[in-house]
Amino acid sequence: MLSVLEEGPGGLAALRRVPDAQWLSALAVDAVTLSLRAADSLELVWWVDPGVGAVELEDAQYLVGEGPTPEAAARGCPMVVPDLEEESPGRWPILLAHRAGMGSTLRAVAAVPVCVGRALVGVFAAYRRSPGPFLPGVLRTMGAAADAVGRQVARGPLEIPELHRDILHQAAGAVSVREGITTAEAAEFVRARLFTAGRDLIGSAEEILGHADREE
Repeated sequence: MLSVLEEGPGGLAALRRVPDAQWLSALAVDAVTLSLRAADSLELVWWVDPGVGAVELEDAQYLVGEGPTPEAAARGCPMVVPDLEEESPGRWPILLAHRAGMGSTLRAVAAVPVCVGRALVGVFAAYRRSPGPFLPGVLRTMGAAADAVGRQVARGPLEIPELHRDILHQAAGAVSVREGITTAEAAEFVRARLFTAGRDLIGSAEEILGHADREE
């Protein structure tokens, strides 16, 4: 897997050279995601999620601002959680309660920082439905994959990836214009509204955008 990742052009295209099934089998997991740092947030730019809910759990972490992925980015070190259901409620109280309400079946997660030199540029995360520790060999492979991703990002062409949450940013922009507030304040407003609604992030953001457009 790593040799395929290192071959050819860099950038996000390098991740797509590895077949989805190979990512999952090499790490013995059910889903993997990559988020890259953009301003003061992490943007989900690539994933292998065969319907197990990893994208939704990443969205939940984005909304509430806590969880393995944002903590790995904030602390600059791997976050390994053998069982989210057994995690202390005080560690990520909002996320864990939200996860229970979502009915998520994902139990174990490992989130590893992706760096270019000393600069943290993103987080590579792996999710598993079965609880239990990640084997040392799997964590070494994850670390090597995160290093390889960092090298590919560094040498890749300058590209603006398609953002999974682009509609949310459009909604924040519309709210900013309508309310006369900064885009950062509008983004906080939209995230709070989506979290309170407890619904799908993308669908709810589309509704907010449509409502803002009708009021213009």
